[in-house]
Amino acid sequence: MNNIAQILSKSHYQTFDLIEGDKRDSDSKLKYNLSRLDSYDLTGKSVLDVGCNAGYFLFKLCNRGASRLVGIEIGEKFVTIANDLNREVFKSPPQLITFICGDFLTYQFNEKFDLIICLSTFHYFGYNQPVFFDLSHQLLNDDGKLLVEIEECLDNGGPYVDVDLRDRNRLYPNALQISNYIRNKFKVIDKYLSAHQKGSVYDRWFYELEKI
Repeated sequence: MNNIAQILSKSHYQTFDLIEGDKRDSDSKLKYNLSRLDSYDLTGKSVLDVGCNAGYFLFKLCNRGASRLVGIEIGEKFVTIANDLNREVFKSPPQLITFICGDFLTYQFNEKFDLIICLSTFHYFGYNQPVFFDLSHQLLNDDGKLLVEIEECLDNGGPYVDVDLRDRNRLYPNALQISNYIRNKFKVIDKYLSAHQKGSVYDRWFYELEKI
């Protein structure tokens, strides 16, 4: 088994179609295509990927003219995989791409960003979902954008958050609750459907938000 295959054998979630063909737990290529990230002009821009896992989405962006790409991931194993893949395959310099092992909710950043992305992660913030939006707002430059994928519950009788009975730390807000979360912080530019995720309770939606 070569070095790249050994690295990828440690990863079970993101699918690196760039260097292998089989799907893992997430069809990363499909999610990337549906995310519309290709439509973003990243020339000279800085990007933060919250919950970056093994770095797939930042690696997809590394040849798009961005000045800085940062991923933060709480799982040390995935940060190791991302760094190993960069060393063996993508070979981007640390001035361009950096992976941090840490908790987004408590990590002290010393820089701001033009774009923050958060995919397949938001429901894990649980009761700290409002904090996620507060921190994202603080970390974005003026007119910065946030692209967040949210598994959204269907009850729209009023602001509501559904609690996953399998794991009570996973929360699924409805559209009205999301509006409460972002009020006075972000305006909605667009909303569109993400990939179907195995094991999901509800459909997941991309929210493209602009900092107010």
